[in-house]
Parts: sequence; C-alpha cells; structure tokens
Amino acid sequence: MIRVARLRAFINFIRTDPFFVPRFLLYGLHPRAMLPTAVHVHRLLFSPGYPSDKLEDFTRYLPESEAIIWVLGLILEFTDFRIVVQRSIVGLKGGAPDGERILILAGELDVMMDIQMMRRLTKRYRDAVRHVMGENAQGHVSSDVGYEAEREEAYTEDRGDGVRMVVVKGAGHHVQNDLQWEVGVQRVVVFLQQL
Repeated sequence: MIRVARLRAFINFIRTDPFFVPRFLLYGLHPRAMLPTAVHVHRLLFSPGYPSDKLEDFTRYLPESEAIIWVLGLILEFTDFRIVVQRSIVGLKGGAPDGERILILAGELDVMMDIQMMRRLTKRYRDAVRHVMGENAQGHVSSDVGYEAEREEAYTEDRGDGVRMVVVKGAGHHVQNDLQWEVGVQRVVVFLQQL
C-alpha cells in the first residue's frame, strides 16, 4: 500500500512535468534536473498565485540535492504506521489520550501529494490506531466516533481516532512557504495546544 502511494506521488510529478525523464537523461542524471527553473519549482511546490519575486528568493536558497533526495525517499520505506501510533497515541504511559496525537497537514492544490492521497494516509493512520487500541477498546481516542469536519474559509479540518487532517485551502505542496503559511502555522499551534 505504501509503495502504491509513493508511485502515485511520482506519477503525479510526471503528470506535472512530462519532460522530466528526457531532461534527467540530458542533464546526465543531475539532481537539479527535477527542478531546473523557477517555473518548475512554482508548478510543483506552490499555488498558482504565488508571486514571482518571492519565488526567486525561494529558488535562490533551494539546494541542488533537494529534488533528488525526494526521489530517493520514494525508494525506501521510512515509516511504520503501527510504530508511529504506538509511540504517539498510546504513548509511554499505555493509556489513550483525550485528543489527537497525529497531525496531517496538506495543501489543497498540492500536485504531488493530492488530497485523495492525503485522505488515504489519514485513513491508514486511523486504521492503525483502531488496530493498536482495539476496535471496541475502552479509551477510544476521539471524543466523537467517526469524522468531524470543521469548515472555515481558509482550511478544512477532519478529526477522528486521534488523527487530525488539516487541508489549507489554496496552498500547494510547500504549505509552510506558500502564501497561506500563516493558516498552516495557526492550525499547527491549535493542534499543539490540545496535546
């Protein structure tokens, strides 16, 4: 299942940049072939309205190895849902907390890790929580059974089984650097305050 998600992210990338493979070969497998120009960086990482002057500042500090590290990260499995859940939801004390312990923050306009993919990720964590805690175990980790969605102008929030998913409206893959970064930060702060 994880490998399929990684493959889908790569397919989403190729859809955004269909000339990547030939360019990668022409560049002699250079890591910067994934994001060779500000146009590529903008299309892949940011929302359509992201200003050119900010984009130039961002690309100036973008390391050449950034793009290739992302691809290498797709090769290796780097997490086990059960271990994350055991260490965050169950914790060292062995009891179930009252609030969420896992936050998934997504950009609405992310072209690599689209909303459907992020919802599946959220579901995988929730399934792992139910597996670790037991389907009908006392100490259900959410105050509400199922999903609770809060709709605001700037974000959508989906809560359940100790996992909170926040979608920042209008943001691209780099939520933390996009125009809507303050909304993302505010949702992270609210999440941290309930821990």
